[in-house]
Amino acid sequence: MQRVAIPAEVAADVLFRSDRTCCVCRDRNRKVEIHHLDENPRNNEMGNLIVLCKDCHSDAHTTHAFARNLNLPLLRKYNESWQDIVRLRIAPGGLAAEELEYRSQVLLDLHLAPYRWKNAYMDLYPGQFRDSVAWVSDGWEYLIENSKHTFTQENWDRYKRLFSAIGPAVADEIERLVTTYGDALRPRVKVQILRTAQHLRVMRLAYSQLPEIAKQVPENQNLIFERQFTQVLETLMALSRLADAERKAIEPEHSAPGAILGACAIDA
Repeated sequence: MQRVAIPAEVAADVLFRSDRTCCVCRDRNRKVEIHHLDENPRNNEMGNLIVLCKDCHSDAHTTHAFARNLNLPLLRKYNESWQDIVRLRIAPGGLAAEELEYRSQVLLDLHLAPYRWKNAYMDLYPGQFRDSVAWVSDGWEYLIENSKHTFTQENWDRYKRLFSAIGPAVADEIERLVTTYGDALRPRVKVQILRTAQHLRVMRLAYSQLPEIAKQVPENQNLIFERQFTQVLETLMALSRLADAERKAIEPEHSAPGAILGACAIDA
């Protein structure tokens, strides 16, 4: 597909909104590029353009199993949060603005941690699951409603890593956020983190015992197998959405998007 050059004034506005910084890694020392969310190089609408460094740009085009998988809904979340933080930086506020930026970043990390499990699940699911979910809000409810599984030894082996490795890794990651950045999190968020981590570890044990359970209740084995996935998805959705709601709640009071996103003189 033939590329259409991004108009200079559009590129300048996109770069300004992101403070010339990758919205994913947020390393100000990296050179950046403008990425088309829909991967259509002719679509230069503002809502389709985000700023990424070369490494994150490469990750955004990588979809093979167990890759970082910066898919469409994830990129939108990173971009939305980063633009909120940039607005906080520019708006008056001094230390108060810095504190909000800190809290916002921690809550974003917490919001996105469950995506590690969800993205790995979509990679393993047969067919075009990923393409379908990419266009459905944040995808959680779609996955819960449409995840259909038949219990076989092959299917159990296929998804084993989700429960034996990725689930516990997510548990470790969210607990690390509490330990390291607990001052940025309200008590109800900490409680939800602890419950989520505990549930992920319980599900690891439950999944390991599933073949034996399936032998005992063969008439219900598909239902039991399917429930392993929906329970984890429901738990991760609750944590991710709570963190996102907390992040959004602290920002509107201190950011005025329309007031600071005017013209800029940054070259594309």
